[in-house]
Amino acid sequence: MTVAVAACFAGRFAYANPVGPTVVSGRASITSSGGLLSVINTPGAIINWQQFSIGAAETTRFIQQSAASTVLNRVVGVDPSIILGTLQSNGRVFLINPNGMFFGANARIDVAGLVASTLNISNDDFLAGRMNFSADPGYAAPVINMGNIKTRPGGSVYLIGSAVDNQGVINAPGGDIVLAAGSSVRERDESRAGGG
Repeated sequence: MTVAVAACFAGRFAYANPVGPTVVSGRASITSSGGLLSVINTPGAIINWQQFSIGAAETTRFIQQSAASTVLNRVVGVDPSIILGTLQSNGRVFLINPNGMFFGANARIDVAGLVASTLNISNDDFLAGRMNFSADPGYAAPVINMGNIKTRPGGSVYLIGSAVDNQGVINAPGGDIVLAAGSSVRERDESRAGGG
């Protein structure tokens, strides 16, 4: 089942770095050069994207104030996120896409922390540090990881969706690794979330 879903994701689209950004909270400077997309963002920035995928030979890099800084990336288009290349950040990265999320076998995620979810989080909850996720009506998309996800010491990885399948490697030394499947997810200890 997972292989079929992954093949469906990977076979329908051509992938490049994210496109169509709109900054809806905070500030972000976005530049592209060859296969590198660089985003310099203020803590708690929120960016809506028409599409957020990363091609096999491409890198998307978020440059943040510190390891405690967070950026929320929300896909408002209709395509799933297919991560085949490299995602890097010295801070924490949220990626929200109700259409589905697939990290390929050669994907390399190197961040201070990662939240990858097909359930939605409101801007208000994100900015207030509340990890409250719920499914949009009509959506039931999975999160599939076949890649290599690692954080800095003390970082956390959250994979959240209607279904979550990890066949890759996740390394969060001294932090948390959470795979959560359902129509809504809420973290009781909310101290590590948010836009700070």
